[in-house]
Amino acid sequence: MGVPAPWAKGRTRPPINARAEGIREKPTFRTAFRRTPCLIPATHCFQWRAVGKDKQPYLIRPTDQALFAFAGIYAPHADPSGGER
Repeated sequence: MGVPAPWAKGRTRPPINARAEGIREKPTFRTAFRRTPCLIPATHCFQWRAVGKDKQPYLIRPTDQALFAFAGIYAPHADPSGGER
């Protein structure tokens, strides 16, 4: 779903990735970074690499296929019906 930027007012798709180097300073992420860190459980992920003009997906997972976690942030935002999502 992404982290909604307070000033975007639904005009753009919210970003779903943040670089660790700027997450503390970027206005889009800094409040969620301070207030609502979380862990995102996963069994695998894909990393994309450029291969010529195309992109090749690479599967990344623990060798024992165990569950692991990504660091994340959570930013609740208002639902048009008046609640939070």
